[in-house]
Amino acid sequence: MNLKLPMADYSLIQPFNLSYGEVAALANQHVDALVNQVKADLEGIKYTLSGDDSPLENCWDEICAQEQSQRFLIWEPYEMTIKGVIEGCFDALSHQDQLYINFAALQVATYIDDPSYECLYVAEIKQFLSRKVLQLALNDTNPRVDAYLDPSYEDDNEDNPYNPDEYVLLRIDSNKRADFLAALDLFSFVQHLEIDEQALPLLADLLDNLDNQTTNE
Repeated sequence: MNLKLPMADYSLIQPFNLSYGEVAALANQHVDALVNQVKADLEGIKYTLSGDDSPLENCWDEICAQEQSQRFLIWEPYEMTIKGVIEGCFDALSHQDQLYINFAALQVATYIDDPSYECLYVAEIKQFLSRKVLQLALNDTNPRVDAYLDPSYEDDNEDNPYNPDEYVLLRIDSNKRADFLAALDLFSFVQHLEIDEQALPLLADLLDNLDNQTTNE
């Protein structure tokens, strides 16, 4: 039977030896710190899919731009990257710090079976933190994101219209083999990608060029 989790489940504060209000306040601080670490890690990912002429410089820029306007590329690589970074940041925390995050996640969970402070509710934590990261992206900005969202930016780039085939190939040509392979490894999305039939010859040509380059080397 699924029971609605009460907003003040005092059994969840047992390992902290603090009042409920103190635990809640510290939990929020831990959540904010982790979300900011996720942001910093995403800023460190310099491979971008928005195009060579885009002012966006890193993965976080592109996530902010998509959340604040519309998703201009396939979203799955970004979603996978966000989840992967969240998992890495959460796993790096001490068990005590993880319990604070767990506490915060359970306070907004709709249903849970017999909540216990001894359990880490991983699914609820991931969902909770993903929402927090996207909420930050919706409100965060910088000059690069502002420039991309400026209506005049689109007018200035009308000579370079969106070409879905270029994005399928990550806009990386055969002369940048290392970058191409690194990008594929970073996002690991090829197995999930549906390629339009018209794009297949382009992809085949690129892979042939890469094979030829490898042979020549």
